[in-house]
Amino acid sequence: MYLIFQIVNYIIEVIQILVIIRIVISWLMPMLGYNNGFVKLIFQITEPLLKPFRVILPLGRAGGMDFSPIILFFVLWVIQGLLSRLLLGM
Repeated sequence: MYLIFQIVNYIIEVIQILVIIRIVISWLMPMLGYNNGFVKLIFQITEPLLKPFRVILPLGRAGGMDFSPIILFFVLWVIQGLLSRLLLGM
């Protein structure tokens, strides 16, 4: 069970790092350009994870700010907590 928890926890950490990279890229987008292969790859990986939360909280209600990464981080945190309780009995 501990191995399963470690694998899922590692995947969650990778997702969090990719979302943080995406946030930084969104600030630097005018300098990096939209045709950059790295930028496209990060957006292709993270968009399916963030899109469902944008449906829940559209950008217009947040004054143009995208809060979907924050919601995703919260959901991942809850998943980590649930898995630690279920798999590790903590």
